Parts: sequence; C-alpha cells; structure tokens
Amino acid sequence: AADMMSAGSEVETSVLAKALKLVFDDRVFVYNNKTVVIE
Repeated sequence: AADMMSAGSEVETSVLAKALKLVFDDRVFVYNNKTVVIE
C-alpha cells in the first residue's frame, strides 16, 4: 500500500508540473465553456 501511495504521489507531481508548464506557456484557454489544451 505504501508503494502505491508513493507512486501516486509521483504521478500527481509530474501531472501538475506538466499542467502548470502548459498554462504558463499560454497553451491552455477556455472556449465556449470548454478547456482547450494545445500541445
């Protein structure tokens, strides 16, 4: 169980980092109440 918690934490950290990078690079915007991500 501890291994799964550790792995989940690592995944959460990497996903958050990627999301923040996309936001700061102006690749995320809202159009007609939908979130659009340009990768």
